[in-house]
Amino acid sequence: MTSKSENSQALMGANYKQKIHDLINDSKDPRIGKLIWANLVEPPNPLVNQLLQRISSSQALAVVFEQNGLIPENITEIQNDLGAAQLNRLKNSLKSRIAAIDVKAQVQALESISAAFITSEDHSWPQLIDDLGEESPIGMWVRGELSSSLPIAIVGARACSRYAQRVAYDLAAELASAGATIVSGGAFGVDAAAHEGALSVGGRTIAFMAGGLDHFYPQALAGLQRQIIDGNGALLSEIPIGWRPARWRFLARNRLIAAFSAATVVVEASARSGALATARRALQLGRPVGAVPGPINSALSVGSNDLIKNHAHLISSAEDILEMIATERGELFSFDRLDSVMKTESQNATMGLDEAEQRVFDAFPLSGIASIDKLSEVTGIDHFMVARILSTLELGGYILKTPNGRYQRMGRNS
Repeated sequence: MTSKSENSQALMGANYKQKIHDLINDSKDPRIGKLIWANLVEPPNPLVNQLLQRISSSQALAVVFEQNGLIPENITEIQNDLGAAQLNRLKNSLKSRIAAIDVKAQVQALESISAAFITSEDHSWPQLIDDLGEESPIGMWVRGELSSSLPIAIVGARACSRYAQRVAYDLAAELASAGATIVSGGAFGVDAAAHEGALSVGGRTIAFMAGGLDHFYPQALAGLQRQIIDGNGALLSEIPIGWRPARWRFLARNRLIAAFSAATVVVEASARSGALATARRALQLGRPVGAVPGPINSALSVGSNDLIKNHAHLISSAEDILEMIATERGELFSFDRLDSVMKTESQNATMGLDEAEQRVFDAFPLSGIASIDKLSEVTGIDHFMVARILSTLELGGYILKTPNGRYQRMGRNS
């Protein structure tokens, strides 16, 4: 006679097999297939990426869960390449997550928060992410407007100094004014200052998150993260909806910031800061890395100062960052377009200025922001006269004085 326990186990086994069958059917849609796999494994997962490079998502599920009728003909080759033992361990690790996957609920959750799930087949997929190879994300969740125009990462410590916050804010504002997309991690400290700086000039900024996008984290920065979504920016995550942030997910997230960006700038980092992991990964990917120098007697700056000692670019202005990228990555990131745009704006917007006024206006750097001292140095006009000319330009609507006493070119007479 069959016991209740045996009946229960048989029912569970039948339900488990049916769930696998349903997931395989659902995964015949390529996007849903990637979404299912992204919910099954903790990223990054090189083995699954290798599997998905060879066969479709539905075939990969059939291989792992040994659904004989759906296994591809080249299964022996796959097992030899990837290792039958590794595939078996993968199968065992996925059993606990199979029951939790609800494809319909995932799709509804996307709609409820106006998010999208993108994969490498999508036009909006950031191609530079693929430089991670087998550590690339299976897919990513996006809330907001994704842009990869001149992406520059500004990262640093959460518990940072006021100096670092000010520098991160100013660098981000100047770079965003020049057309760059500011990339960071949506956390306290340097990250938040960088996002805020970009938003302050109406620029684009992207935050890579370490948890599902259905919850803002940290909650204290929910307002900032909403501003990013509403302000031509986006929140990105490789972590599924419903999953919470965890320490290892922050570490894994750092590789995405490095890969997505044309360059990484560390504003302030202690010897054990996670920002250094982002910088190291950027260097491994062949991306330029810069660091802002800090006081030699400050523990908060040990990591960033060490980066400079070990051949990172010393960064003291937005111009330094743009020059670093143009020098090292010029074949991929051309700034000629920005130069052309700003020269055209200058010609169209400043008709009627006298020679000295035009010279000062044209001396503004690519970032569009400069100090009186810098403009005097570039133009050869004395400090007092530059100050008078700037007052005239400000009254004419050509420039705007910033809170820190510098001047920002507006581009056209407003």
